[in-house]
Amino acid sequence: LLGDGNLCGAGAAISAFSLATRKSNRGLRRVIAIATALMGGVLIAFSFSRTLWMSLALIAVAAFGMMQSYTASSTVIQTLVDEDKRGRVAGAVWFGLRMPRGESARHSRQHRVEH
Repeated sequence: LLGDGNLCGAGAAISAFSLATRKSNRGLRRVIAIATALMGGVLIAFSFSRTLWMSLALIAVAAFGMMQSYTASSTVIQTLVDEDKRGRVAGAVWFGLRMPRGESARHSRQHRVEH
């Protein structure tokens, strides 16, 4: 039950379901702000947690906040950008803002080593 990130997956699945059942995109900017604050606050609380059950619950809530923030921001960006530029903007946002710098460098080095 607890292995392989099942609780993270549960938080993310609840987030996906809650966003999928929205009737419109109105209010998504507020969702982004609240979800980002929620994720940050929960991760701070997680850093002070000393019990397994509390840590697992906090990680599920953090996953919920992260998915709400990422999915809502992606939806807002895609609705604001012209259709012919959507792929470029989505790629720039993903690689420019979301991918950690170390992860990007690791993939770059790995590509040079393999080829």
